[in-house]
Amino acid sequence: MSGFKNFVILGVGNIGSFVAGELLKEKDFGIVAEVRIFTRPITVVNAAHKAGVQLFVPSEFGNPRDGSTLAGLQEIGLPYVLFYTGLWYDFLSTRLRALNLDVASGKVSIAGDDNAPLRWTTRRDVARFIAYTFPRLPAAQLQNSFNEVFAQYRELSGKPLEVTYIPMEELEGEIAQSEGKLLETVYLKLK
Repeated sequence: MSGFKNFVILGVGNIGSFVAGELLKEKDFGIVAEVRIFTRPITVVNAAHKAGVQLFVPSEFGNPRDGSTLAGLQEIGLPYVLFYTGLWYDFLSTRLRALNLDVASGKVSIAGDDNAPLRWTTRRDVARFIAYTFPRLPAAQLQNSFNEVFAQYRELSGKPLEVTYIPMEELEGEIAQSEGKLLETVYLKLK
């Protein structure tokens, strides 16, 4: 079974412009049938449902907001997929000074010894993945929960994996107290 052939992109901001460009390339090769781009705000979830969308991709890419989009998708039963991409190097690299990573000055400041591995990608790589994968894979292969991923890891590796569930209320409280230092707060929590 092949994947999706028709795409609607709502907004072309930080990631949407990259996804649109890659999908249009796939259309040029005959892999994708149609790409529509909307730039005006609408009630996205309900409009997608009414239009018969088969799979919804919120533009949250590892940075969930207030949860209203996800709640709306779950309420009406519209299938969705979330991408946790790690940090976008091409986006973050222009903001390094705000994180006390002023490499040009020869001085940086980090929390702890910072031997923790980082996960990096670029917006173009995310867009290429989406444009390549969606037309080629059926929806069933694109949807997993973290618990399903953890179970697959245990099965494939034969190794145990301890999962700690941090209550959302705890994280929300820490973010609320972050005094505008959201990225630093998330960084410390993920170490």
